[in-house]
Amino acid sequence: MEVLIDDVRDGIGWDLVARNAKTAEAVLIKFEGLISLLGMDHDLGIGKTGHDVMKWAISCGKLPKQVCIVSGNAVGYDNMKHTLLDNGYVKEQDSNVYVKKE
Repeated sequence: MEVLIDDVRDGIGWDLVARNAKTAEAVLIKFEGLISLLGMDHDLGIGKTGHDVMKWAISCGKLPKQVCIVSGNAVGYDNMKHTLLDNGYVKEQDSNVYVKKE
């Protein structure tokens, strides 16, 4: 299952789209172990950011093994990238996908 967390992008090509942090956290709980790729935007409108969701998911072991950062926010992208790298993810060459090292 491929899930996108984004408040504005269309969901074409994704199995499920979560439009805000609260829904994203619920989806990560409900579909734990079933998500093969998680697309994450930084800016999710008012309230928590995608980076907040990412840190929450890491802290409780719910972040999938493959994460694609789709944010156009350069600072947000960089913060999310460093959080992934600091938590054992490596960037796939020529993509925005980060994979958890085994």
